[in-house]
Amino acid sequence: MTSVSNTQLKALLARFDQVSIPAQEIAIARQISKIVKSGAPLASEAPAHRIAIIGNETLTELADLLSAKLMANGVSIDLYIGDFNAIHNEILQPESGLYQFKPTLVLILCNYRSLPLAQLAERIKSPAELVTQEIATWEMLWGILAERTSATIIQNNFDRPSTRIFGNLESRLPITTGAFIDEINTSLNAAMPDHVILHDLAYLASYYGLKAWNDPRFYYHSKHPCSLELLPAYAQSLANLIEVTLGKLRKCLVLDLDNTLWGGVIGDDGLDGIEIGQGSPIGEAHLALQRYALALKQRGVLLAVCSKNSEETAVLPFKHHPDMLLKLDDIACFVANWDPKPNNLEYISQTLNIGLDSLVFVDDNPAERAIVRDFLPTVAVPEMPEDPAYYVQVVEEGRYFEVVTFAAEDTNRTEMYKANAARKDALMSATDMTSFLASLDMKAVISPFVAADLERIAQLVGRSNQFNVTTKRHTKAELQQFMESEAHITFSMRLKDRFGDNGLIAVWIGTCDTARKTVTIDTWLMSCRVLSRGSEQHLRNHVAAHCKSLGFQTLVGVYSPTAKNMLVAELYPKLGFAALEIQDQTDRMWALDLDNYTAIETQISTVASNDYK
Repeated sequence: MTSVSNTQLKALLARFDQVSIPAQEIAIARQISKIVKSGAPLASEAPAHRIAIIGNETLTELADLLSAKLMANGVSIDLYIGDFNAIHNEILQPESGLYQFKPTLVLILCNYRSLPLAQLAERIKSPAELVTQEIATWEMLWGILAERTSATIIQNNFDRPSTRIFGNLESRLPITTGAFIDEINTSLNAAMPDHVILHDLAYLASYYGLKAWNDPRFYYHSKHPCSLELLPAYAQSLANLIEVTLGKLRKCLVLDLDNTLWGGVIGDDGLDGIEIGQGSPIGEAHLALQRYALALKQRGVLLAVCSKNSEETAVLPFKHHPDMLLKLDDIACFVANWDPKPNNLEYISQTLNIGLDSLVFVDDNPAERAIVRDFLPTVAVPEMPEDPAYYVQVVEEGRYFEVVTFAAEDTNRTEMYKANAARKDALMSATDMTSFLASLDMKAVISPFVAADLERIAQLVGRSNQFNVTTKRHTKAELQQFMESEAHITFSMRLKDRFGDNGLIAVWIGTCDTARKTVTIDTWLMSCRVLSRGSEQHLRNHVAAHCKSLGFQTLVGVYSPTAKNMLVAELYPKLGFAALEIQDQTDRMWALDLDNYTAIETQISTVASNDYK
C-alpha cells in the first residue's frame, strides 16, 4: 500500500469513528473497503484475523461496515464473503471458497427467511418435529465445520417477520410462524456447542422494531438483511461480539458524578438540592443509570468514579442520600479531585491494573468528553445526549460490555480489584519486598482442570493478552479435550491472601512427547492482578516437579510475540530456562532441564482445596 493510501485510510477511519448518520457510515465504510482491497492495511501490528461471512442475503455493505468498525478499534482482519444465499453450499462443499480461505472465525448470518416458514400444513401436523429437523440440520453443519476447520462460529438466531398471520394468537399457537421461530430460537440456543457463539439477531430486530428492521424496500430491491438505516447497528453488534471472542473487551465503566449519576452539582446544590429517585423525571432518569451500572457490576463489570470535585463532597450522596442506589462499596476505584480527567483515567487504569482500552467513560460534559477522546483515544467515550432519560440507551447501544461467557466468579470481581488496591497500599508502607510478601500469607491451590472450572478457564483463555505466552484461544470444548487427554497435562491455580481471594488466576497446558521425554507449553497465562508476588515462580516449580515425576526430562517453553504480550518476552530466562538454538520464524523457545533444575523460593504455600476455604 502506498503512503498516500495509508494516510487516506487513517483519515477515513478517524472520520468513520466519529460519524453517526447511517448513510455517511456506509459511504465511508465503502471508501475504506476500496483502499483495503488495493493493498494491505496497517490498522494493527497484530496478525490479521481471518473472518468468513456466509449468509442468505446481500452482505457487501454489512461486511464493509463490520470491517471498518473493527479496523477503527485496531483489529486487523482478512475478510471472505460467501456467495449469495449459499450457507449450506459453503459448508457442505469441501472445495468451497470458505475452506480455501481457512478462516479462524466464521459468521453465519441467517435470518427468518432461512427457515421453512411456508409449511403451515406440516406445522399443523407436527410442529415439534419440524423444529427438531431444523436444529438437527444446524448441528450437522456445525459438526462439518468443526471437522474441516478449527474456526470459532458466530451464528445468528432468527428474527421475526413484521407480519402476523394469526394476529394476537401468534405467540400462543405452536403452529404459527412467530411461535415456530421462538421455539427454534430456544432449541438452537440449547443445542449450540461451545465453539458456536450466539448472535442475538432476534433481540436486535425487536429493539429497533420489526417494521423498521424489515423495511421491504431494501429486501425487494437488493436483498439486504435489514433496512440500510439499521445496517450500522447490525455491524456494531457483530463487531463487539467479534472483539470479545478475540479477547478484546471493555472491563470498567467510569462514571462522572454531577449531572451524570444525579441531577445538579453536589458542591453548589448540596445534599438536599441534587435530584435522584422518584418524584422527579430528572431524578428518575439518573437513578435509571445507577440501576443499569449496578446490574453491570453484579455481572462482573468494574465501576469507577472520575469526578471534578473534592472527595469529601463527592462521597456525600453515596453515604447519606436516601435515594442513592450505588454505594461506595460498589465502586472499585473512586477518584474525585480537580486534576484533568485524562490524568485521572490513567490513574484508574493503573490502580485497577487494566488497560486504558478497557475503560468506558460516561460524562455529561461535552468538553470533558472531547478532551478524553483527544488525549486517550483508546478509551471508549459515548456521545451522551442532553436529556438524561436517554443515558442508559446510549451506553447500551454502544454494546461496550458484550460477553460470551459467564462464571460465578465474575460476581466477585469488584471485591477482588479493591483487595488488590489494598495490597498496593500495604506494599507502599512495607520496608522490603520479601517481608511484604511473607505478610500476605499467600495460599495456592494448583490442580488439573476440573469440569466445574472450565467456564472460568475458558474466560481467561479467551480474554488474557498480557501475561499469555502463546495467546492461543482454545474453546471450552477443546479445553475439555485437554482435560481428558493423556497426551496433555493441565493445571489451574487459585490464590488467596489476608486481603481476600483472587480466585482462579492461572491456566497452564502442556503437550507431552513421551518418545522425546519432553513437555511443550501450549498455553500459560495468568491474571495480571497477581504478578510480582511469586505466583509465576510457584507455578513453574509445581509444573516442573510434576513433569519430572512422570519421567519427562525437558520442559519446553514457547513464546509467540504479539503487540500486547511483551510482558512475558523474558519470562522463561527469568525462570531458569535456557534458550534453544532452533527457532521458527515467529516463536521463541527455551528449555528447562528437569533433571538439574532448582526450585525457586517463593512466599506462597500450596494447600489442598479443603484447606483453601
